Amino acid sequence: MKPTLFLSAASAILAVTFVFPVIVQGAKPLPVLTVKTQKVKVEPAVCIAKAATDRDAAISKALVIVVTALQTRSKALASANVLSDAKKKKAAIKAAEAAFKGTWEKLNTARKTAWTLFNTAAGVCRVG
Repeated sequence: MKPTLFLSAASAILAVTFVFPVIVQGAKPLPVLTVKTQKVKVEPAVCIAKAATDRDAAISKALVIVVTALQTRSKALASANVLSDAKKKKAAIKAAEAAFKGTWEKLNTARKTAWTLFNTAAGVCRVG
């Protein structure tokens, strides 16, 4: 068998990058080459599945926040109901409810945002 010269793509790039400039020192600079790029076509089902996974993760994260807020409120109300002084009890209950206020709105906002992002991503997946 005759010996053959085999250059991988990586070694060819290294040769052009490091050896070629040394050889042509003093020569005119090479013209800049432009390469046309093509968009990579992604399978729509895979793209939409990723968008759905991201949407569900965002909603799950918001639900964890709501569950934590519910648990915190529950503990605060339990502590408030043990108090014997009516004024302190009423103030503690009011504070517990105030701390929880807005939790459902945060969940709804997170849910709507997740669905908006999903619909945008799914629309991009369907294009092309």
